[in-house]
Amino acid sequence: MKISYLSSSIVPSTYANSVQVMKMCEAFSDNGNSVKLYVRENLQSNYSENEIFDQYSVNKNFEIDYSRWYKIPLLGGLYYKHQVQSKLNINKTDIYYGRDRYSISSLAKTGTPFIYESHEPPRNLVHNYYEKKILRSDGLVKLVVTANSIRSIYLKKYPWFDDSKIEVHPNGSTPVLSKNDINFDTYSGVQNVGYVGSLGKGKGIDIILKIAEIMPEKTFHIVGGKVDAMNAWENKCKSENVKFYGFVNQNSLSDFYKKFDVLLSPYHNLINDKTGVPLYPSPLKNIEYMSAGKPIVASDILANREVFSNNKNAILCDPENIDEWVRAIRIIEDDEKFALNLVRNSTNEYYSKYTWINRAKRVLE
Repeated sequence: MKISYLSSSIVPSTYANSVQVMKMCEAFSDNGNSVKLYVRENLQSNYSENEIFDQYSVNKNFEIDYSRWYKIPLLGGLYYKHQVQSKLNINKTDIYYGRDRYSISSLAKTGTPFIYESHEPPRNLVHNYYEKKILRSDGLVKLVVTANSIRSIYLKKYPWFDDSKIEVHPNGSTPVLSKNDINFDTYSGVQNVGYVGSLGKGKGIDIILKIAEIMPEKTFHIVGGKVDAMNAWENKCKSENVKFYGFVNQNSLSDFYKKFDVLLSPYHNLINDKTGVPLYPSPLKNIEYMSAGKPIVASDILANREVFSNNKNAILCDPENIDEWVRAIRIIEDDEKFALNLVRNSTNEYYSKYTWINRAKRVLE
């Protein structure tokens, strides 16, 4: 099948949405489809196309079409939509798939079959206008969302929409460690505690720093984030047992995961005022963690409960209660059987549900 994927992601970039889009296109292709991806060009990048695929650690098994864009509210998105629309050939595509509401909406009256993937409900009247065009189109095969919280908001906002057309498919991940690198038989305790992700609002870096103060005998590793954000958190850090690394390419992450003994997902319980859903409704990080073969300690919030079950594949803690986090790490350190059970459950669940190739297969079924 020939698939055209319409995205507004900037490629290459460090944004998680660009990672998700590149991984999905690789997975669509691995499922036996012919894929062409439409993205925004990064005007500051001097990477060759081969280097771009290497940065995302994906196979060069799909085609990328780049369009220029301008960082102007609304007008930038509409200009990008116009460029993409001028390139589409509905006679050479079996189905369109996309995350960009602007370019996807151009298919609304063509009768062409398409799947729309949404990671958040509309934020404003303009978004709402284009979403209505999409949801009312006869060509819409299904609406894919990444969390049940997003599905609920859509059904509340558009009560006339056929709920059977909404499917929840959490994000996926490429395994950061192979099964051969995961030890399912012995657990040697906790020395290195890891976090991988960005450093923005609500990500819980403050929680990690507070835990580090209470546990000076452990080393805390924070991987990811832009230079300015990393420097800001380093200045706030009072502990010598915290190390910051900044942004790391996908193909280098496995070296970090190998040395971690516990992984933290310390999101705060923040709600997006404009959409009514959690600020990060389906973190890529959580799925990536499940592939790493390490015990996970995560915030007990709605977004994390989409994939984590307390004491089954992770320990869930109140993000406002630092003592719970310290206690969870101690439990993992002291109870080898329990720690290994967490590892086995999260790893098995990852391979049965959350690989990119399985996700791509499900959304096309």
